[in-house]
Amino acid sequence: MEKITVLLQVKNAAEHLRTCIDSILIQTYSNFELLFIDDQSTDHTLAIISSYKDPRITILKGQAGYINNLNHGIELSASKYIARMDGDDIMLPSRLEKQLSVMERENIDLCGTWMQVFGDQDYLAGDVCGLIDRAIDKLYKVNYLFHPTVMIRKSFLQEHQLKYEHYFPTEDYKLWSEIAKKNGAIYVIPEPLLNYRRSNSQLSIANHHEMRRQELRIRSEIGEFIHRR
Repeated sequence: MEKITVLLQVKNAAEHLRTCIDSILIQTYSNFELLFIDDQSTDHTLAIISSYKDPRITILKGQAGYINNLNHGIELSASKYIARMDGDDIMLPSRLEKQLSVMERENIDLCGTWMQVFGDQDYLAGDVCGLIDRAIDKLYKVNYLFHPTVMIRKSFLQEHQLKYEHYFPTEDYKLWSEIAKKNGAIYVIPEPLLNYRRSNSQLSIANHHEMRRQELRIRSEIGEFIHRR
């Protein structure tokens, strides 16, 4: 059985964290480690995580900032695959099993899924599906992968010396584009395997403008790559 690291960077995530953890621990695929990188939480985040006695859970002190913490978690993982997750979302029970099956069967490097959005809005998010042909060309038009749904093959990141870069709040889009430039195989399961909690407080107006700026920056980089290809 291949091992998976479920990687969460958490900071003051106490409000919904127990629901999130419970959804991970009841996964139909059980050979995983649940790795928390705590970014100096001041609420009850650490107490909630510590209340679970499951030996698969590890809590580590974070470094400086969200992106550095994600990279630190990937470096520390001894697993073949990294599954991302956020502390206020909910995994459907078969998420890990279904993604692992696709990753192994199709030799995939990056696998996302659709997701069910709930909270201040409710809708199904997802469009593309299956093995993505000309993945970099499609990423030039839109980021079709949802960060908390993805599973990544760690050896692909190591082989190509890839990691999250400081493109916040679009560091995920940047990483997907770099994987695609290296001809990584990208697959999207056309099924909502994550419930994504949405609220208007998640992104400030300032972050919205910065997201737009970084998206344009990444698209410009992708356009230059496509032109040189």
